[in-house]
Parts: sequence; C-alpha cells; structure tokens
Amino acid sequence: MTDREYQKMRADVRRGVSRKYGFRQSSYINFKVEDGYFFCLYFLTDVRLTVKPMYADDLWWDIWESTENKNEPLSLRGTGAYSLSGQILATYEIKDTTDRSELESLFEQVFHNATAEIKKFIADNPDADHFYPDESKMDHDPDKLLYLMALIHNGREEDVLAIIKDARKNKHRCMFRSGMFSDSYTYIKRWCNGKSIFRGFHKLILAHLTCSGHSENILRVSTGHNTETRERKPWYRLLPEWVYWIIFAPIYLPIFFYFFDLHRRTLYDIHWWIWGVGCMLFAVYFLVLTIKNGLKGNGFLVGTLMSVTFGVVSGIMAVGVCIGLFDGINRLFASEPINKTAIVTNMKFHHVGRGRGDFSRFITVVKCTPDNKTLKIDDVGLYNVPPQSEVMISYRQGLFGIDIFDNFNYMPE
Repeated sequence: MTDREYQKMRADVRRGVSRKYGFRQSSYINFKVEDGYFFCLYFLTDVRLTVKPMYADDLWWDIWESTENKNEPLSLRGTGAYSLSGQILATYEIKDTTDRSELESLFEQVFHNATAEIKKFIADNPDADHFYPDESKMDHDPDKLLYLMALIHNGREEDVLAIIKDARKNKHRCMFRSGMFSDSYTYIKRWCNGKSIFRGFHKLILAHLTCSGHSENILRVSTGHNTETRERKPWYRLLPEWVYWIIFAPIYLPIFFYFFDLHRRTLYDIHWWIWGVGCMLFAVYFLVLTIKNGLKGNGFLVGTLMSVTFGVVSGIMAVGVCIGLFDGINRLFASEPINKTAIVTNMKFHHVGRGRGDFSRFITVVKCTPDNKTLKIDDVGLYNVPPQSEVMISYRQGLFGIDIFDNFNYMPE
C-alpha cells in the first residue's frame, strides 16, 4: 500500500467514525458546534481536542477587517490562517496501522473519549459568552487573542488595553502583522478605543435603539447533528461601513470642501519653518514606531528610510490640512465687508506660492487711508494697477485677525 493510498484509507475511516458522533470532517480536522462552542479535533502528529466560543472568530474577523471570512464554510474556523487557536481540552495518540478494522477501532476510541470530554466541558461551562480560556492550555496563542476576544465580548476593553500596554513594554511581537507598523494589537486597540466615526456613532446614539432587556439576539441554525449558534447583528450594523460614508456624504462633503478650500489667501504667508517643523515631527514619530518594532539589520535600514519618507509626506499633508482649517475657520466667522480707499505702493512681488488652480502669486502692497493700514494682497488684477494709483479695496476682518481680500475697484484717470 502506497502512502497516498494509506492516507486516503485513513481519511475514509475517520470520516465514517466521526459521523456517528456528530462530527464533520475537512482536511486534517473534525469539528462540531454545541451550545455556542466550536469543538475541533486536529489530526496531526498527535490528536488534539480544542474548544473556543463561536463568537470569537466572528469578533476577531470584524476587528481584523476580514469580515468576508464569516461567509466561508464553518471549517475555516479550524483551518483558516487568521482563525483563532482554541484551548486544548485533551490529547490522544493513534498509532499507524494498515489494518482497517484496527484503525477503525482506534478512531472509535478517540471520538468516544472526545465526546465524553465535550459533555464534561459543557457541564462545567454552560455559558459560552462568559467562558474565559485557560492561557496555560492554549494551542499556540502567544498573543492571547482568544482571551482578549473574551474580554472584549464581555465589555472589558480597559483590561484589554492594559494587557496590550504591558505587552508593548515588554517588546512583544505579534504573530499577525499588517504592513510595516500595524499588527493584531494595533487593530484591537483601535477597536477598543472606538476611533471609527461610525462605530462611535453606533455606541453613542444607535445603541439606545437596542432593547436593554435583551443583551444579545441569537440566531440558531440546525445543520444535521449540530446546532450552530451565532449572534445576529442589530439592524443598524448590517451594512458595511463604506455605505454609511455614502449615506452621510451630503453632510460632511460640504464641510470638507469649505474648510479645506485652499484658494488664494491674503495678507499672510506660511513661514518655511512651519513646514519644516511639521515634517520633522512626523518623521520622528514614524521613526520611533520603526524602532519599537525591533527591526534589525537591513530591515532597520529600510524601515528607517521609509519612516523618514512617510514622515515628510505626512508632515506636508498635515501642515496643509492645519493651514486649510485655520483659513476656513478664519473665513467662516469673518466680519461684514469693509470698503476703504487705498494707494497702490511700489512694493510688488511675483513668485510661486500656494493656491488653487494657478500657482503663480502676484502680491501687491497697498496703504489704506486715512488710518495708514497696510495690506498685502495676492491678486493679478491689482498687480497690474500702476503704482501710486488710488483704488477702492473691499475686505473682511477674519476671526483670527487675518484680513480677507474680496475685490477692488480701480477707475483709471
């Protein structure tokens, strides 16, 4: 008998025996769902029986932003790369034998013992929602993800953040990583802190729409010998987050365009050191993240180079956003238009600057009469007015004292 033929016979025998005990089979695992728990037998070098609450993978996939996994077959909870490890309940051994009847007897013993162990476990832990795994019996879970999911599920986010903070101090490196700077703890912290606009909106407003007398809404689906238990989401969380961005677009888009409208500003320039400081702060921030990740050798050199690059780019964007906010708020709460007579001086400047559309700046300094107030105005029409000419200037006083130029009127003699 070849090795391939032996493995096929072994899988067929295991499948036949597992069905009698209500287990389903996929690849190297057999699994069943009972009372809100996912029980799984792993047939590797040895046989391990593990358990985890059904909600654990669903919650983790929501946090890890892999919600599409919830639509995959149930076996993914046992074989998936991003599935959570379970707590080991028991281990068994099966010796290799080519005798089919003897092999069937060995599998019979394993599934019989596993079923008895499952019944005992459920009797000791009848409520899956309040089950906390024993970290000393985990099946390779160095990041304590299953335990963290249990804490989050029971509303103990502060405990989760404390555990992550302590792990960071000890320079723990997570098993699951995303990009250069993010890992599983990054996603969990973001989830616990509720930084998502719409997640916070759910918690603060829409959560009140859920009846307080019902902490959970459970959907039970019978599949053969098993009863699969899953938590049904509230109606307002059924849609993906990008749908809410579209729904609320009429609210935030006008505000966005108003505050970040970088059309020609007047009467002030942005000093070069503001851009320099902003870029330097962000570069240092990303560099610190690289150092905390414990990269060494070539990885550290590449990480440093990319950190500085991301820092400079992010700094430029951040300073630009701050300037846009400053300019937008200054304009939003500006005074009524003020009309004054002004004299165009000989001070004119033409250079490349910041603006929307045409990046060339045509700056003219005018002196208002009779209070001798000096204004520096960026306007190509005013730039072409001859020096010492008299013009009528219309401007507004901004909230932060920065005057805003509206238009001018020049009548040539």
